[in-house]
Amino acid sequence: MKKNSRYKFVTILAAATLATALVKGNEARADEIAHKQSLQEQIEQKISMLKASRTTLDQLSNDQLKLYAAELDRLDQILLQKQKRLERIATELEVEKADYQKYQDELAFIDQQIATYQKAYDDEISGFNNAMPEPSKIATDNENKDFGKLIKSTKSREVQKAKIQDIFTELLANNELDQNQEAIISELAEKIPEQIEKTDQFLTKKKLSWSKNTSKQLLKVKQLRN
Repeated sequence: MKKNSRYKFVTILAAATLATALVKGNEARADEIAHKQSLQEQIEQKISMLKASRTTLDQLSNDQLKLYAAELDRLDQILLQKQKRLERIATELEVEKADYQKYQDELAFIDQQIATYQKAYDDEISGFNNAMPEPSKIATDNENKDFGKLIKSTKSREVQKAKIQDIFTELLANNELDQNQEAIISELAEKIPEQIEKTDQFLTKKKLSWSKNTSKQLLKVKQLRN
């Protein structure tokens, strides 16, 4: 009986020890499982956070890219505007260059016209001087000097006529001419005033014509310069 009792006690003790060990082992395993579950939950939370962060970063990246794209578009527009402005300035410079050349050509033309008018004026004056009667053709050498001085020193045509008439009258009155010269002088005394009058009319007509043309051309020159 004692052996059986001892055996039972040992068996019970062993069973209790085993049970205790199993319980502790189960508890340890349960703790390990709980720890692993906790770690898994933490990992899943971190993964979720990472996913959320990635989504946020992707969104931020997309927004940033959109901002960059918008900025590039804005810069492209500015560059395009500047390019158009440079092209417009280049075109304006070409126009200004053409206008300047045209202005130079017009000035050259005006200078040429002025030279032409000056020559025409000089020709008119020369023609006027050439249209005056030559005293040497109607008087002696001594009288020629007197007539030349008279015509050169007198501007008024009426005064010239009067003095010419006086000279002829004086010559005739003093009988300083022979009959042939007398006849010539008498004829010239009648013709010279008429010739001078015709010369005055011719010169007046030419002056009016030249003045009219000059006024038109000066108006044209003024318009060209403006």
